Amino acid sequence: MNKRDFLFSGVAAASLAPATLPAMAQPQARSFPDLASGYSAERFEAFVGETFQTAAGPLTLKVVERLKIDGPAEQFNLHFTAPAAERAASGLQTLQHAGSGQALVLHLEPGLNGTVQANFSLLA
Repeated sequence: MNKRDFLFSGVAAASLAPATLPAMAQPQARSFPDLASGYSAERFEAFVGETFQTAAGPLTLKVVERLKIDGPAEQFNLHFTAPAAERAASGLQTLQHAGSGQALVLHLEPGLNGTVQANFSLLA
């Protein structure tokens, strides 16, 4: 094979490659549990690292803290990181998760180390 044929075949192959790469490189859509059917620590753990939009700005879920208790209840706290203005707010907030389209209303309050938190105590 001469140099010209080698270069031509390489260019032809390279021109076909971009057409197939995007289809292979597309990430799978991540599925999230349905929060409308009930809240639980396990369901929220699927959202750790995800960002929720609020009227005051974005919140990122960093930790689901499970609390050990005796009895038929589940207690856990959600810890979000937020911009300083959002951290000062306390009260009911509507959170919209862009990845799943789910919206939920939570009572948020300032937490430790510049976080915002929601506390749950659910009867099992």
